[in-house]
Amino acid sequence: MNIILMIVAVALVYSFVVTLYRKNWSKNLKMNLNFESRNVIRGDSTNLVLTVSNAKKLPLAMINTKFQLDKSLYFTDIDTNSTTTDRTYRNDVFSLGPNQKITRRIPIKCLKRGVFTLDNLEIVFNGVFMDEVNVCKQDATAFITVYPQAIDVNKLGIINNSLEGDLTKKKYLFEDKFAFRSIREYNYNDNLKSVNWKASAKTGQLMVNECDETMSRNVCILLNLEKDRQLESLEIIENSIELCSGFATKFLKEGVNLSLYSNARDYLEGAEIKLSAGSGVAHLKTINALLARVDASKEKRDFKEIINELQIKRDSIYVIISANRQKELVDLINEKFKNDKDSLWVVPHFRGENISQFTELKSLEFEIDQNIGGKL
Repeated sequence: MNIILMIVAVALVYSFVVTLYRKNWSKNLKMNLNFESRNVIRGDSTNLVLTVSNAKKLPLAMINTKFQLDKSLYFTDIDTNSTTTDRTYRNDVFSLGPNQKITRRIPIKCLKRGVFTLDNLEIVFNGVFMDEVNVCKQDATAFITVYPQAIDVNKLGIINNSLEGDLTKKKYLFEDKFAFRSIREYNYNDNLKSVNWKASAKTGQLMVNECDETMSRNVCILLNLEKDRQLESLEIIENSIELCSGFATKFLKEGVNLSLYSNARDYLEGAEIKLSAGSGVAHLKTINALLARVDASKEKRDFKEIINELQIKRDSIYVIISANRQKELVDLINEKFKNDKDSLWVVPHFRGENISQFTELKSLEFEIDQNIGGKL
């Protein structure tokens, strides 16, 4: 009789504990996942911050947190918790006591530019006796923008120096101090005499007065990502984008007004990349964010249409970045820029490819190895 009572008692306790956990394991149990940095440059490292909190008195001996992310976000720790196929699948194990929160920082390296999100966040509980599977899905809102790695165009040599001279030639060298335009954040190129101390005191950071120039230096980058002949190359596309970022970085640091037009498409909005003239650090961030969102797989408009729509301005320098140099495009650009010999055509191409003189503009070759990245 005692044995029977003992068995019944154990069965009742088992049933009670199983029911208790089955109904309450997910209550006040939260999983939060964010990127420590929202904006990074390709090749940089950051952390995924994973927080799990159990805001109740019921302990959880073991739970699994699971999520997916793009495989170009590479885990740099000694990783036994993830598997990679078309995407990377991560599985971490936690043991949570009553009213406990645990935070882990998981280092990742960003190998490709783009905008990346976390998918399929869920917490899995295998039951208090490890004999069942319970799943609690979590909201996924975290994303990271990986900017292209700007190529140092200061290494482009004598043609770059010539371009500097052309820019100086097209600029009046004085600023109209009476034509106040706006107040913006200070950057290291600004003169301390232009600091607005009242605005700086209010915001807690250095702010400067920005005045209109009688005529400022202007550069327009024209980025063509359509294929050159029959094959479309990821290396060519990525190097073209990173060249664009490099020129933007250089010119904006020098106080140039920069605009950008491209037949590349923004994968978020589907529209072509188009940005009117601007300057400063904020404008550079906008350009890099647009370049990060370029979807190379989307259909691209014929670049000749963009050239035809372009209104050439006498006070501007144009930097064309295009691996495509088919005869119809070359003839059109030569005709469009026949009165503007100061502009530049940059040609990304693979090592060993023979590039003969093809345009009446200044031209510059940028040699690419068979990987993402280029060599001068």
